[in-house]
Amino acid sequence: MAYTLATFKAFLRDRNVLDSSARAERDYVRIANGVSTLIRSARTWDFDKRFATQWVYAPYSTGTVTVTNGSATVTGAGTAFTAAMVGRFMWLASGAIPSSIPYEILTVAVLTQVVTLKEVFVGTSGSGVAYQVTNERVALPARFRCLEKPDRGDWLYRMQPCKDLRDLFQLRLASPSTGTPFCYGVEITSTAPYLWLYPVPGEAARLSLGYYEWGPTLATDLDDFGLPAVPAAQDCIEQYALAYLARQQGKMDEFQASMAFASQYATEICSSMRPITEDEPGRAPYRPGGTAQTAYITAAPGVVEA
Repeated sequence: MAYTLATFKAFLRDRNVLDSSARAERDYVRIANGVSTLIRSARTWDFDKRFATQWVYAPYSTGTVTVTNGSATVTGAGTAFTAAMVGRFMWLASGAIPSSIPYEILTVAVLTQVVTLKEVFVGTSGSGVAYQVTNERVALPARFRCLEKPDRGDWLYRMQPCKDLRDLFQLRLASPSTGTPFCYGVEITSTAPYLWLYPVPGEAARLSLGYYEWGPTLATDLDDFGLPAVPAAQDCIEQYALAYLARQQGKMDEFQASMAFASQYATEICSSMRPITEDEPGRAPYRPGGTAQTAYITAAPGVVEA
């Protein structure tokens, strides 16, 4: 069975860590989420490895638009804007992608073909203006923590990671272009995590990612820590809990000892997981049609955890 918040509370009560008051109830939740974060902060574990598939869409430039200086409203003529374009970027000028400011699309009124930009247009007002809607930013899963280190067969292996996103943004504005991306960077915002690509993808492609996630937020008694339901999971969580409490009390020797034991149990959990075989769903390169790479699952054969 999965190790739940209710089980964790019982563990703390047995050790006389907290009483049963309302304040203690809030502390249980705070400690449980602190322990979950500590587990994931210790290192990347295979039980937190996930795979996500997103589509990157080709630039769209059918028709023209009318823009007004100082206004965030863009009206299309001969266009077919869709709600799926929200969150993408609109480049406004004549020709292909110009050396100008990309505007994030905030809303799309499909029936009237009116787009609202996140910021007001600062260029020259006009009608019959050429544009491109691009998809260089891809939303990552909500609990995304970090990308898996790419293997030689992965599309990310052939690309240059950009540790400072400011460098990628400068490239994007100074040398706007489309093509096969060769540079990527991860942005973690207060609302969502994103993967940025440069140059702007010039064609539609399936983008499959191996990544590690943070544990689920624990709030109710039935919420679990997100570890596989194997015997070592209970020992792993409880040792991390002892480490968390020792650190809170400034007992660093006990903290280090508990962390060492917890790491052993976490390693035991990972060793019980089996690799996906070649005929099971896994990762694919940037371009469609690639072969699956190695992944890990704890579900039944042929079923990959979402």
